[in-house]
Amino acid sequence: VKNIMYGYGDVPNPADDTAEVMEDMLLLFMEDVCTKALRCSASSRLKLTDLTYVLRKDPKKLGRVLELIALDKELTKTRYAL
Repeated sequence: VKNIMYGYGDVPNPADDTAEVMEDMLLLFMEDVCTKALRCSASSRLKLTDLTYVLRKDPKKLGRVLELIALDKELTKTRYAL
């Protein structure tokens, strides 16, 4: 979490208690998104389409997820080409 904080402009070595609070917030967010996605899911397994459905009303987060999915596909295709 400290590296993520630094990557987004925090000091190189943020305070431990600050990093713990950020980690708690991150875990709560992830738990909330996954729980909502599972409620919307047709199966008991979480799928990318379930996550994109939950994030559909937040264009910034949805755009980032779609960007990461495209990047993953590109990397997979490149790995198999080698």
